[in-house]
Amino acid sequence: MRLINKCIALMIICSGFSVEASSGSLSDEFKRAPDNIKLYFAYAEFKMAHYTKAKLMWENIEGEGKPEAYFNLGILYELGKGVDNDLAMAVSYYRQAAELGSFSGAYQMGLMHMTAREYVSKEESIQWLGVAAEQGDNDALELLIAMSSDEIGPLTKARILIAKEEYSRAISSLLQLTNTSIGDNKIQGKAFTQLGWIYEMGKGVEPDLNKASFYFSEAARIGDPEAMYALAVMYLTGKGKEQNKELGNEWMRKSAELGFKKALGKR
Repeated sequence: MRLINKCIALMIICSGFSVEASSGSLSDEFKRAPDNIKLYFAYAEFKMAHYTKAKLMWENIEGEGKPEAYFNLGILYELGKGVDNDLAMAVSYYRQAAELGSFSGAYQMGLMHMTAREYVSKEESIQWLGVAAEQGDNDALELLIAMSSDEIGPLTKARILIAKEEYSRAISSLLQLTNTSIGDNKIQGKAFTQLGWIYEMGKGVEPDLNKASFYFSEAARIGDPEAMYALAVMYLTGKGKEQNKELGNEWMRKSAELGFKKALGKR
């Protein structure tokens, strides 16, 4: 496994590249960048709602970045961002991502087979969630446990509502879980993180990086490693937070130390 200081060096390299414009062909700068750095370029464009540019970038990422690029292309088609909403295309990309080793792709396949009417299959859902869980995805493990139990926790219920595109109900449930009187910091942190993704991706709401940044910051403060990763990317790309390499690298390091897999991949 690579050392944390290599992760920091990588982030510094990333921050030295300029962000692509919202239209036009890919620059030589992008083409020369390492595959995992290209993911940051595309993510920055996605954050600015430059979906066509983000799509073009993700379509041109090979090597170790390809699984996550396919996963993100699936997100575009599932949400209809810059493309027509096309669940079949989304599932195709998620499957390809999962088959190439993306635990995010495997998790999303599990959700699709759990909630999407055209694809509902408990057997397939368990299979894909199992693949994600084996790769260390705790959310997938929690869903697997919930599927074998008569009682589903409130956070899992909110995730299922998001997968069913019942976003208003999901947001309401998540906001209740962020209430400090509940007393479970882990659940509170994860609820803040889910709200961050909802507002960053524009799931049932207008994309709002300020709100996403607020929710990720709250979750990171509580100790959620996924939020730490999201916050690190915001600082490193300057999208959602004022660009700050030092803070970005620090949050990436903290996320990696807590075992968040995408942060570990940046070591």
